[in-house]
Amino acid sequence: GSVISQDPANTMQVDSTNNWLVDAISGTNELFAIAINSSTGVLTNNTEQAFPGGLPVTTPTQLVISPNDSSSCNSCYVFVAMGNGDTELINFNPANANPFGNSSGTIKLVNASGGDNTVAVDPSNRLLYIGETVAVSGTQTGGLRAFTISSSGVTPISGSPYSSQGTGPSSILPSADGNFVYVANEAVSGISTGNIASFSVSTSSLTPITTATAGPSGQIRLAEDSTGSYLLAVDFAGNPDLQIFTMSSGTLTSVLSTNTGTDPVGAIAIAAAP
Repeated sequence: GSVISQDPANTMQVDSTNNWLVDAISGTNELFAIAINSSTGVLTNNTEQAFPGGLPVTTPTQLVISPNDSSSCNSCYVFVAMGNGDTELINFNPANANPFGNSSGTIKLVNASGGDNTVAVDPSNRLLYIGETVAVSGTQTGGLRAFTISSSGVTPISGSPYSSQGTGPSSILPSADGNFVYVANEAVSGISTGNIASFSVSTSSLTPITTATAGPSGQIRLAEDSTGSYLLAVDFAGNPDLQIFTMSSGTLTSVLSTNTGTDPVGAIAIAAAP
């Protein structure tokens, strides 16, 4: 119940060793790692470690940590999407007193007029996904970029960027088995349906499957239940604001639509118990 940091964080994640809480602060270029006791969750000391030199811009939108990070991993990173400031790759080793290593590079936007809204990593650390608002041509300008991950950085896979089939990716969800990836769009130009796109995944390419509809528009966030049977979607502007889909070979079928409270709820995030 006590405050462990005064950071007004707008994105954060605990690493897979449960030893560090990493957060980024909107309006500054600060990126911190807070040491935590993996048994109790409390601070293990009175200091937090800062990424040396800070981020190159002050507009972080979302961060994600390599899901299999450990003291022996040589291809583990913190990936920070930074809106119109590209995406930063930072080496990460939880065994060090300061887990941040050097920057491993910046992934530039496909189009400088766009922005990186969301970022995700394949469960086995094979692929990095970035959602950009202006990445492909046409009326649906949103794009899903995919990169292979190695100790030397990241490399775009064939066909990247792929159309997210909307105008602004707000959430990316790789399935727990890594075989599929889902992208929620804030809107689809000209219509109010089809705002979740699904893709099958290989190490060398993505293949579009189909789209599904969750709410009219707005910031949509996604989660997968622990059995791998259901995809859950909340829509900030939705009424109802919670949609539940079955997952079958990447195809989503709506089975439940309900409100999580009295509108306007303004749901902005969802998590499923492991």
